[in-house]
Amino acid sequence: MYSIVRNRICRFFYGLSGETTRNISSINNNNINTSNNNNNSIKIGRKSKKPSNVFHGRISDYNSELQGIVTAEDVQERNKDGSAIMTKPTTVLNSLLGEYVEFRVFSRYGDHFNEARAYQILEKSEDRVDHPRCQHYGLCTGCPLMHMKHSHQIQHKYQQLAKLYRDSGIIINDDSNLLDSNVIKDENGDTNGQFGYRRRARFSVRYDHQSKRVNVGYNSPLKPSFQVNECPILVESVQTLPLKLSDLFTSFEDKQIRDKLSMVELTVADNTTSIIIRHLKSIEQIDIEKIIEFGKSEKNLSIYLQPSNLESIQQLYPQNEKVKLYYLSHGDDQRKIEIGPADFIQVNKQVNKLMIDQAIEFLDLNKNDFVYDLFCGSGNFTFPIAKYCQQVVAIDYASNSLAKPNLGDNVVSLNYNLYEYSIDYDAKCNKILLDPPRSGAEKVCNEMPDNFERIVYISCDPSGSLIRDLKILKSKVVLKAIDITSGDCTEKCEDINTSKSAGNNKNNNQTMSIPQSGILLEHCKFGIFIEAMVNNCKDYSGLKDGCKKFVNSLESLQKEYPNEKLGSVISFNHNVWRSLAGNDSAPELKPFRQIGTAPATQRDMFIHIQSLRFDINFSLALAAIKAFGTSIKVAEEIHGFRWVDERDLSGFIDGTENPTGEKRPLFGLLPQTDKDAMGSYVLVQRYEHDLEKWGKISVEDQQQMIGRTKKDSVEIDPSKRNTTSHVSRVDLEENGVSLKIIRQSLPYGDASGVHGLFFIAYSAKLHSIEKQLESMFGVTDGKIDDIITGLSKPVTGSYYFAPSLTKLKSIFNNEQN
Repeated sequence: MYSIVRNRICRFFYGLSGETTRNISSINNNNINTSNNNNNSIKIGRKSKKPSNVFHGRISDYNSELQGIVTAEDVQERNKDGSAIMTKPTTVLNSLLGEYVEFRVFSRYGDHFNEARAYQILEKSEDRVDHPRCQHYGLCTGCPLMHMKHSHQIQHKYQQLAKLYRDSGIIINDDSNLLDSNVIKDENGDTNGQFGYRRRARFSVRYDHQSKRVNVGYNSPLKPSFQVNECPILVESVQTLPLKLSDLFTSFEDKQIRDKLSMVELTVADNTTSIIIRHLKSIEQIDIEKIIEFGKSEKNLSIYLQPSNLESIQQLYPQNEKVKLYYLSHGDDQRKIEIGPADFIQVNKQVNKLMIDQAIEFLDLNKNDFVYDLFCGSGNFTFPIAKYCQQVVAIDYASNSLAKPNLGDNVVSLNYNLYEYSIDYDAKCNKILLDPPRSGAEKVCNEMPDNFERIVYISCDPSGSLIRDLKILKSKVVLKAIDITSGDCTEKCEDINTSKSAGNNKNNNQTMSIPQSGILLEHCKFGIFIEAMVNNCKDYSGLKDGCKKFVNSLESLQKEYPNEKLGSVISFNHNVWRSLAGNDSAPELKPFRQIGTAPATQRDMFIHIQSLRFDINFSLALAAIKAFGTSIKVAEEIHGFRWVDERDLSGFIDGTENPTGEKRPLFGLLPQTDKDAMGSYVLVQRYEHDLEKWGKISVEDQQQMIGRTKKDSVEIDPSKRNTTSHVSRVDLEENGVSLKIIRQSLPYGDASGVHGLFFIAYSAKLHSIEKQLESMFGVTDGKIDDIITGLSKPVTGSYYFAPSLTKLKSIFNNEQN
């Protein structure tokens, strides 16, 4: 199997949530100057009054994302407060192999590792870039390797990939665990291709109340928002576009709209540049005219407005002609491939061409070949491949999947979901190209016959789904080679593998568990919460049948509305789950008992539905009631909604401590090695708010009770906030381990009646949930969360366990657990 690896250009925003630093003054070649914000960035020991999170150490290795690693043995000084040297490995941002640095720990992740940032480079590597080209480097999270010379990036990306394959037992070139150095393809050289390449980006938009300007930029771990003046990795024509948009938005006559702009999405197609302006409030006509005039002043710009979901996107400018974005397929016989303004395209045009050429070379095509292009998207690989073979069957299920007209005589397009449906391969098919999203192609690989001549696999997640899928394929094929191309300063690699048939070997790999779809979802707008009692606790056949029908309805609606983030979770209390799965499953699960003033109203079953649309949620809820029929009795059904700017009815932004992105599974799901892999413990509580009482409290006092500012949701310094504030009571660590949970809470209720917050927590450990409850309700130290005394009272409380979707299906299909 051959493989091409390139920078993970698709993953542009590198998350650094959890870092305590809020502001930054300057970054130079050796040090980060934080003289103006040391109170926020250094933790002070209570007794010694000296920094307790600052260490000196030498970088001894890199992780898979080329962030430096310091182990306990590498720390060459004791902690500055005299405490014991750290015991866990620490990943250090802004560091290079061999450097001796001063670093500050800002996040701790269980027993696994810490995260830190190097602020003083005491001994500098010769591979460090003295003056990173971007003026925002270190403040923006987009290019975390810009401090590293390009040749050093390529060398160590290659080494990390080789180590990854070797450690995973993946053998390349038949007889070697090591990758041959001549396989690396650095077509762009040491500097060319690192800048001016990105043709797609998303800008966050946020109003700065101090400067009175609307900032348009990227995410930052150091500030709530900042203005990008120039982004050198964007294609040259749009590098200053963020600043121009900032001037436009700041000039709006309707001052209220400035707080209601959330995002701008940019696509540079081959025929035009498009921007989508996401707005949460209707834009006044006078400001619409300003946007149109802005479009006229820019060269070849199309402007779209998006007031809600993807279906709401409408072209604003040009006004008298419908713009169709397209890019030209690679090769001599170029085709116009149409895309929408929100559709995915490969962000680096040059690297994409190199990748297509390498895939064609690896496929070793001739006019007798019959190729399946799986996860084909808009046809990026399809048309170039079709030029060299007899026939291509292109399969995908997405909003921009290959359109059927004008495909050519030897291209067939099939539109269906490869994660749900099996492929009935044509007997003439002899070669396969796979280009799946980050989640990989586990189902396809498990079901793939072992008689194909060649399989080329393009992956944007070498350390995750690629390794998983190669372990499946290696029993069916011989892995042949790997290749790498590169051109940016991001930390990820993308991999293309190719294989030859290994005969009729059967795959004995155990299928990995898949979590239920509603646990890790982010930013859904509506939710429905159903708690129920099981009518017959001796015969669960009706319950199992209801689960099966409900999951079928869910998957049908997900297929019908693929862009609406529809997800759900079915979970059970201790008695029901033990009856279904056995006494050794979910060992922490138990009945909810009253904690302080938090009452126990333990129910048997909880159904959680969420998406971007209420009507879709309601359709699935109707299907749930019909599916379970008389096997359950609904105890409570609550409809939740996302309030203004993702705030609670109190006016404060909710869920700011939530883990985001790739960190969510770490806290929310049991690991794949656990018997209950990808399952999650669940807490459900309904709170009723007394908004009249809350409204009589001054904003300053409200902020002290919450522990954050109301407008900007900036956390108040621990030394200046109440010890009973909500943030103080729930931001917990235990023996240096963060007790974070996944919150999926939403406001609910009637304006004239009962309203409040429906609180849902998902966690890999029930212990983490309990500790937060004990802290909130005064069990730990007698101090009660200010929220409980000033705003809200809990009226329900239940614990449940949500099994993985894999295990849930095995139970209702009466399979062995």
